[in-house]
Formats: sequence, structure tokens, C-alpha cells
Amino acid sequence: MKKVIFILAIALGLSACNKEHLVTPQTITYQITGEGVYAEIYSNQLKRSIPYNVTDTGLIVTESVNPGDSVSVFVMSSWIAPSSVKISLGGRIISQGTADSTGLFFVSGILNASYFLK
Repeated sequence: MKKVIFILAIALGLSACNKEHLVTPQTITYQITGEGVYAEIYSNQLKRSIPYNVTDTGLIVTESVNPGDSVSVFVMSSWIAPSSVKISLGGRIISQGTADSTGLFFVSGILNASYFLK
């Protein structure tokens, strides 16, 4: 009987170590490259979109976010130079793409809790 209780206690302890938990807030990073690119990024802290003119050095914008916050990025690139967009949350890429074929890139959505599990 003692042996069974001991094995159950070890199993319970090991299973508790493997559980994921929410880590909030996390930093979202928007990285936009290209030349002559216009971008609008929604800021959850300011509750509005902020326009940016991206130069040849690119643009990196960061912000603290929580589950339920919005993500909205609109990028319009010139036909002269290619552009790319990468959105990462806590070091994980959650979206990326280019505006090469149409000149436009758009992502919009709500961050659900699964993005914040570690």
C-alpha cells in the first residue's frame, strides 16, 4: 500500500511539472522592412492606429500585450522595393509575409490565450 501511494505521489509531482501556464504580459514586435513603405499599426495602449513611414533602415515597433488584445497591421509598399512584415510575440513568430505581389499586406485579429502559454 505504501508503495502504491509513493508511486502516485511521484506521478502527480511529475505531471505538475509539465503543465503550461499563462505568461502575461508579453512583448509583441512588429518588424517591417522595405523602402518607401507606409504602415499603420494598432496600439492597444493608445487605443488607436499609428501611421509610420518606413525608411530603408526598416521599422521595429514593440508593445506589451495581454490575451484579448488586438493585432492590426496594414502595410502598403511601393512597387520599387520589396517589403516584408514579421510579427512576433515573446520570441515566437505569429505572422509574417510580404507585400511584393499586390503591394499590400494586412493582418487583423485578437490574441487568444494559447499564444501566452509557456
